[in-house]
Amino acid sequence: ALKRETVVEPIDLNLVWDDSFGICFLCETPMDRQYTHPDPRFPSLEHVIPLSRGGTHTYDNLTYTHLQCNNRKLTSLVEEMRLPLDPPTCYTG
Repeated sequence: ALKRETVVEPIDLNLVWDDSFGICFLCETPMDRQYTHPDPRFPSLEHVIPLSRGGTHTYDNLTYTHLQCNNRKLTSLVEEMRLPLDPPTCYTG
């Protein structure tokens, strides 16, 4: 974020998690912090507007998604996607 010369504020990841209610922003299914990277169900910090598209590293632009959902979004804007995404292929709900 600093290299892209965007707005960056200190982030408490627990606050972002609480704000997401533990629900994936992209597929709208529950996430579980028991999963670790690189499990597709791993809760991954998501920039709603990607840094590469002018987004900021601020609370109003951060949420959580499953790692697999985040990887499917890449640098797309939400408006460019058909949501909700299907949950991760290994999702057992």
